[in-house]
Amino acid sequence: MNIALRITRWLLAIGISAALSLWIFLATINATVANRDVVKGWLARSGAYDAALHSFLRISPKTQPDPLLRDSAQQALEQTFSGAFIHQSTEAAVDASYNWLEGSANTITFTIPLQEKEVEFYANLSNILAPKLRELPACATRVPVSTATITCLPPGIDAASYASQITRPASGDGLLKKPLTHETFASAPTLPWLPMAVQWLHISLWGLPLVILLFGLLYMLASPDRIRGVGHIARRLTLGAAITLVGGAFMWFTGTAINLSGAIDTSDPGQTEQQQAIVDMVMNPIARTVLPDVGQALALYSSLVVGIAGAMWLGVVIWRHKRNSSGPASPTQPPQNTNGPNVPPPPTNPQESQLPTPLARP
Repeated sequence: MNIALRITRWLLAIGISAALSLWIFLATINATVANRDVVKGWLARSGAYDAALHSFLRISPKTQPDPLLRDSAQQALEQTFSGAFIHQSTEAAVDASYNWLEGSANTITFTIPLQEKEVEFYANLSNILAPKLRELPACATRVPVSTATITCLPPGIDAASYASQITRPASGDGLLKKPLTHETFASAPTLPWLPMAVQWLHISLWGLPLVILLFGLLYMLASPDRIRGVGHIARRLTLGAAITLVGGAFMWFTGTAINLSGAIDTSDPGQTEQQQAIVDMVMNPIARTVLPDVGQALALYSSLVVGIAGAMWLGVVIWRHKRNSSGPASPTQPPQNTNGPNVPPPPTNPQESQLPTPLARP
């Protein structure tokens, strides 16, 4: 019987520790990653909106071999698609994603009107390119100059007109010919179980504390000394939460120093520069914003558990100390004779009561 109770208490203690750790983890996720406003704040504070276009959309020499056109097109892109536009478009995609996660939409649906920026982009490109063309020498002949490499300005045409000519919107199905929608990312992996997981997350935040209370009550009932059983559970909860508190504090104070450069694939030298720019200008700033906040939330919920469980543990320790310091009941002293000097005290042995009482000596 004692062995069965010990095994039962051991299993209940493991269940309490697992439920507590899971609750702390889910509470941290719910307060950070599962909160759309927090995610938007991370992106805004990290500065990723201003650096995203420059790092992700870089015109490579393979796409545009002429350095004059390549640099001008890159400047025009950054001027047309400002940080405010990237900010607004990203938040639209974030809202659509969280609407799906939270169950208010069946699918992720968003539209970013890139086609509305086409005229503005080519106008900016022409304005950026014209001053650079003026600095070029005049061409010796009137033969049309190839725009693959621009080295001179054709005679008979000014720089502004020539810039407008070579930056004329191209026909066909280009990047700025249609909006960017969720269908553009149709090849991305789908996770249909995520909305259900988010629902279970909210249910678990209320259900796990009830499980911890139920298991704690059963542990107390299965303990020979119930007060001592409460102390054991409180101590286990305190020590377990203290471990996650240390982990959260470590993430909180060291997360700003993380460097994700190790994730760069150096097998393709042509992509290494762009990957390095993405890591340095987008991924590292976001990670250095996210990790301290997640660590802070983890430390906060862990410290809450440490405070409550630690107070219970301390209370049990103080109570047991007072009980032990009072000591066991003192052995019974023989009764005092209060009947006078000539009257014997009452017997302490039941057999003595059967003996005749000696007469008092005059």
